[in-house]
Amino acid sequence: MHRPSLGENDGMLFVYGTPGRMSFWMKNTHIPLDVGFFTPDRILREVVSMKPYDLTPVHSSREDISYALEMNLGWFARNSLPPGVLLDERLLDDALRKRSAR
Repeated sequence: MHRPSLGENDGMLFVYGTPGRMSFWMKNTHIPLDVGFFTPDRILREVVSMKPYDLTPVHSSREDISYALEMNLGWFARNSLPPGVLLDERLLDDALRKRSAR
């Protein structure tokens, strides 16, 4: 929120202790984003695009989402990451370590 830009490969990772149907909105978000929804097995299940300042909730279609990754609009497509790809466990562990060090 409130960011004027996001680095090309920067993003926001959301980790949920209990899998569920996740919901996002774009209040105070100045840049268009894609959100990728992952199940507990770290498989990308869907990517949804979100528009700046849109208060309409964007929901995952599944009820077993454990991770959500927000990236710049088009990032998943530009990096050839369609639904079905596996989130690298080492990269996930590294991101979680960095997050808990803050």
